[in-house]
Amino acid sequence: YAPLFGHGDEFYQGGFWLDPFSNSPDALPGDLVGALVDGSDLANTCWSILCPANNATKFYTGLNDGVLAIGRLDNLPFLVNGFDASFVGAGGDVLPPVAGLLRLQGIRADTGGSISQDFLLNGPQNGALDFSSYLTSGIFATTPLEYFFAFGFACDATGLCSAFSSNDAQFALDNLDITVIGAG
Repeated sequence: YAPLFGHGDEFYQGGFWLDPFSNSPDALPGDLVGALVDGSDLANTCWSILCPANNATKFYTGLNDGVLAIGRLDNLPFLVNGFDASFVGAGGDVLPPVAGLLRLQGIRADTGGSISQDFLLNGPQNGALDFSSYLTSGIFATTPLEYFFAFGFACDATGLCSAFSSNDAQFALDNLDITVIGAG
């Protein structure tokens, strides 16, 4: 229940369905995979994790290696143009300069095949994590999608990044810029 989301929950916003879930084969309904964080009240809505400090609005946070699937309620294809994102750190972690990656993996509206693009997520600057703005590019930017997944990778000090292995691949996502195709 919002503001916390467990494996198997689903919510809706602006003509889209959003389905946070766990990629673990051992996942149980209700396992914590996401939250809505109020950036204007981080002390009471971000709990014991390090959330981005430069956004005073509400934003989605993927937790514990969680995945967020997003698609249209009307099933119209769409393009993902850009978004704001940040890494989210576990309490007490010392994070490297590149703390993680955010992968967008889209399911093509024309063939059902998949296409993906990765985005570097910076570690703390002056002790704080911050949102950055990202634009999709190349084939990903011009491919109509049926839906897409967003999930994180946690990186270590050597630059090795992994997903679905540590419960530390956490991310914040806000301000999706999406163009719906065929909406009139």
